[in-house]
Amino acid sequence: MAISTSERRRASAALVDLLASRVSLNALTSYVLGQRVSLIVPSRLEELGLTELASALERQFEARRQQALTDAKVRCVLTDGVLRRLEDIGIPALSLKGVDLSHRLYGDSASRESRDIDVLVLPRDLERAAALAQREFAYAPPLDAVAADGWPLLHYRMEHPNGWPSLELHWRVHWYESASGAHMLQRSGVKGGQRLMAPADELASLLLFYARDGFVGIRDLAAIAAWWDRHGADLPPSGLADLVETFPELGPALRTAAAVAADMVGLPLAPLKLDAHSATMRERRAAQLADPQPGPDTSRLLADMALVDLLLAPGLDLKGIAHRQMLMDATFDRALNAATDGRGGGERRVLWDRVLWRAARMTSALATARPSGLEVAA
Repeated sequence: MAISTSERRRASAALVDLLASRVSLNALTSYVLGQRVSLIVPSRLEELGLTELASALERQFEARRQQALTDAKVRCVLTDGVLRRLEDIGIPALSLKGVDLSHRLYGDSASRESRDIDVLVLPRDLERAAALAQREFAYAPPLDAVAADGWPLLHYRMEHPNGWPSLELHWRVHWYESASGAHMLQRSGVKGGQRLMAPADELASLLLFYARDGFVGIRDLAAIAAWWDRHGADLPPSGLADLVETFPELGPALRTAAAVAADMVGLPLAPLKLDAHSATMRERRAAQLADPQPGPDTSRLLADMALVDLLLAPGLDLKGIAHRQMLMDATFDRALNAATDGRGGGERRVLWDRVLWRAARMTSALATARPSGLEVAA
């Protein structure tokens, strides 16, 4: 509740106060650290008048905040440098998530903890952007597996030999279609020397990231709630309806992510104009898989993420999801080989655990999804 919208926090103040009186400080500390919201929660508790608990958490996380501030300065300089150089050579580029979003949502660049830099470019500019990153910023070539058409699944992930933050060059924001990223770039505007997404597109991208990550954890939810508090009034009267009309493949993911965010953190649904009442059985099933407190079983977690993908994919596209999972596994294997100098055999059990869990979970899902009359895409 501490990471909900301001309206939800006010409405739940009495309940939050009751829960705070019973919470274990050690358990709360462990949870918010694991969810990477440790630098957000204390200020939210302070706003609710829980000053003693907020101060206790701040003391616990002081060293982490100082390190996060130092890391954020590096990411700020690097993000600004990459974006400016891309724009200099005629490549429109948008920062996704990262330090810029953290500053606009929470007032500083460190609160939304991040380990990498995400940049969106037009599909036609992806190779040029990767070449610039290698040539001028000394990033290593990307290890991402590419499909038969020559495209990586979502982005090129590039590591730096000096341990700088990883750079992810995105050519789209979700794998259900390939044109919305370019659409968002074309609708973006430059303000104060910085390229920014249109408000509807930025909220949509946050919802899509949450759906793409399988509705796991609360970090994306915190960003969605904070975005609404800061920028909800900037949403156009049509909400997200125009985007769904242009890209209907994104409709199930956007509707389901919004419904989960409404339930979890109080995101208002009416202004989004997403026709939440039209949710299908598959969308409702995907929403039920939302897990704000994921356990330590990574294989099961990844399997459930794949299951959400299956349930929200247009047309129950089994071929498409199999293709995506193969690309992810191939990328995982390449990264593992690079990290272990080709000696990653023992760790490949993680890969096979993922495959087995996915097979079991999808078989169960199809047993209940098929009777709905949906056709399986060939």
